[in-house]
Amino acid sequence: MRRKWSKETVIEEIRRRHAAGLSLGYTDTVADDEALTGAARRGFGSWYAAVEAAGVNSEVYKRKYEQKMRWDKPTLLAEIKRYAEQGGNLSAGSVRKHYSRLYSAATIYFGSWKNALKELGIEYEDVRLTQEWTPERVIQTILEANKRGADLSDRTVSTLRQDLYGAAATHFGSWHEALKQAGIDPEKARRTETWNREKLIETARRAYECGITPAQLVEARLIDTYTIYRHIEGGLEELSRIVQETTSREAGEIVIENRLAEVMSEEGMSINRLAKRINRSRTHIRHIISSTRTPKLADALLIARELGCHVEDIWRIK
Repeated sequence: MRRKWSKETVIEEIRRRHAAGLSLGYTDTVADDEALTGAARRGFGSWYAAVEAAGVNSEVYKRKYEQKMRWDKPTLLAEIKRYAEQGGNLSAGSVRKHYSRLYSAATIYFGSWKNALKELGIEYEDVRLTQEWTPERVIQTILEANKRGADLSDRTVSTLRQDLYGAAATHFGSWHEALKQAGIDPEKARRTETWNREKLIETARRAYECGITPAQLVEARLIDTYTIYRHIEGGLEELSRIVQETTSREAGEIVIENRLAEVMSEEGMSINRLAKRINRSRTHIRHIISSTRTPKLADALLIARELGCHVEDIWRIK
C-alpha cells in the first residue's frame, strides 16, 4: 500500500532517520527513500526546509552540499567552455552521461542545459546529436511506454533510460513536468516498492543469475541499503551471501571460499594500502573482501601478486 504523506509524517520520518544515524543530505536521502524527499518538497517547498522543520540543523547539510558542489554561474560557464575545448560533446544527452555533475548544476543555475549554452553564445541546435531528442519525441516515447505498462517512476527512468530522462529535463525542465505534458499524473507514475525479506532475496537472486550482483543493484539505485538493512540483518553483505549460496545450491555449482581478509591480515596489508597498490577504490576492495562483488581475473591476479601468494591461496573451492 502506498504511504499517505503529511507534514507530520514527513517530520516523523526525518527524525527517525536522524535518530538512526542516517545521513540527511539530500543526495543520500533520495537514494534511500525517494518518496520521503518528494513528500518533503511538496509539503515544505524544499528538502532542507523540511529538515529544519523537524528540528535538525539543516545548515550542516546545506554547507556540505555547497562545499561539494562549489558551483556558481561564472564557474559553470568557464567549465562548460573548458569541457568543449577539450573535445567534449555539448549535446545534453552526452553531457548528462559523461559529466552528470556539470549537467545537473547547469540546469539548477540556468533552468536548462540549453539556457546555459545560450549564455556562452552557443546555439543548442548546432551541438545536439544527429538523433537528438525533440519535445515531440519525448512525449511520444512516454506515451508508448505508458501504454505498455512500463515503470515511469523518476528513479527507474533516471537509472535505466538516462537519454530519455535527460531529454525530458532539457525540454521540459524535469521528468515530473514531462509526464504532466504527456497527460500522466506524476504521482500515479511513482512506484514505491513494498519490500520484504523474501522479495529482496528473490529480486537479488534473479539479478545475480543475469550477472548483476546485489552491490550493483544498490549502485544502480534499484534497491537501497536502508531497505536491505531493514529486512535482512547483516545488510548487503548478508544478502550477497544468501544469494550466492542459494544460486549455487540450486544450480549445483561449485562454492568458492574467500580468504582475502585472512590473507591480508597475515601479510599486514590494509584496505587503503591494497587499494592504492592495485589502483582500485577502497569501496571496491571492501566489496571483494565481503564477497558482495566477484573479482575480475585481472583484479584477482593483481591482489595475489601484492600479497605474495597464488590466487588459489585466497579463493578456494569449498
